Amino acid sequence: MDILLKEKEVYEIVGFKQSKLRHMVIAGEFPAPMKLGNRNRWKQSVVNKWVEEAIEIDGNSQQLLSGLTA
Repeated sequence: MDILLKEKEVYEIVGFKQSKLRHMVIAGEFPAPMKLGNRNRWKQSVVNKWVEEAIEIDGNSQQLLSGLTA
């Protein structure tokens, strides 16, 4: 069973403030939360996958940049 994370827990994991995260959700740059009543919750696996993909993209960007400057 997947753990459901509270907003504060997601902010701590991804390192963004609440307003930045909300803008990213609206822009489709971060997974939308599930609504449980009037609360937002994210599946831990979804947040972890997003973080892994962001790290992979950043790593590829760094490799591309180092290749251009070499």
